[in-house]
Amino acid sequence: KYLLFVGRLIPEKGVHNLIEAYKRLNTELELIVIGGDWFTTKYIESLKDLAKGSNIRFLGFVYGEDYNNICSGAYIYIQPSEVDGTSPSLLAAMGFGNCVIANGIPENLETIGDAGLSYKINDVEDLKEKLKYLISHPEKVSEYRKKAEDRIRFYYDWDRASKAIEEL
Repeated sequence: KYLLFVGRLIPEKGVHNLIEAYKRLNTELELIVIGGDWFTTKYIESLKDLAKGSNIRFLGFVYGEDYNNICSGAYIYIQPSEVDGTSPSLLAAMGFGNCVIANGIPENLETIGDAGLSYKINDVEDLKEKLKYLISHPEKVSEYRKKAEDRIRFYYDWDRASKAIEEL
């Protein structure tokens, strides 16, 4: 079991806030960070410096079966983006049946609905508290996992979406 983030490692994705919140937790769960960026190497190095001395692993870019295995094994998926559209990583995490916590920006709130938890926009302490709550309430994690899968099946099903477009 581990906590997971997947995405580009650029400041707008808010990974620095996630690392700060994680470092304030008292947990044995590891934080796995998947992703990178070819142009923000200074930011990535600052994230790694910030993570020093904690149980955080940066895996870089991961694809295919390895990606599927890592995403399906997460205890909680965290989406700390400060600016985003409908995040494919967040949708994928929900589709894998992950319990999700997302930054409270409108795009994330629309995506998760009642199928995950949100925290006050860019609030590191609130993120830490939400993580702490879910880590100590595995029954809630199970509940959110089911809700996430159901929401993806209902709202983000390609057959349903293409049929709606055809009707339009």
